[in-house]
Amino acid sequence: MSLIRVEVLHTGGHFQELVREYLSEMAGDPVEAFRLPDRLPLIVDDAREFIPEEAGSNTVVIAIELHANLLLELPHLMAERGGVALLVPQEDPSWVHAGLINQVSEACKEKGIECEFPKPFCHLQPRTPIIRMFGEQYEAGVPEFEFEIEGGVVKEAHVVRSAPCGLTRWVAERLPGTEATEEAIVQRTRVLHHSRPCMATMNMDPTINDTLMHLSLHLAEFASAQAFKKAT
Repeated sequence: MSLIRVEVLHTGGHFQELVREYLSEMAGDPVEAFRLPDRLPLIVDDAREFIPEEAGSNTVVIAIELHANLLLELPHLMAERGGVALLVPQEDPSWVHAGLINQVSEACKEKGIECEFPKPFCHLQPRTPIIRMFGEQYEAGVPEFEFEIEGGVVKEAHVVRSAPCGLTRWVAERLPGTEATEEAIVQRTRVLHHSRPCMATMNMDPTINDTLMHLSLHLAEFASAQAFKKAT
């Protein structure tokens, strides 16, 4: 079965590279990507001037750290070009403010476009059909492991679902050999999470009273703890 088509709209940076690398690995081919300008006036009168004509035609569009006016234009553009679902990751609260989320959500509703604004991307919890299909086909969203334990250590660590930046898969590749206790596995997960490292911000997010990196870490630690319990 062919995977649904995905494209990434971005303004550069390491995070988008990691997302594209993971999704391309899952797809077996490079996902389509378009780099948009990262330095624009505060108000952009004609957003389409800065969005390529080819953009917005894939089933799922992932918009990473775009200018507010460009992001607000995407639902209208996607409705015309064939896009069905919009994902707007928030690795930093400054990427998309609450008012803009409401505006984009309303525009998506009006145009029949599914949308989610996961904060951070590894907190993606699909609630609509196409975004759910994206999560299943690309094994992307809230991290989930499966462990094989033998001889008192983790023999194999399989990824059921990875953070869309690929960090979960990177951690899983380095968990074998870890002592098979919950404390040791969670501690090893914590060290690995910081070692690549996670790209979510360490700036405080007042909506969760914590940092998004800590939220990402908690999701990874919980996944490890749950996988250990299931394996034993």
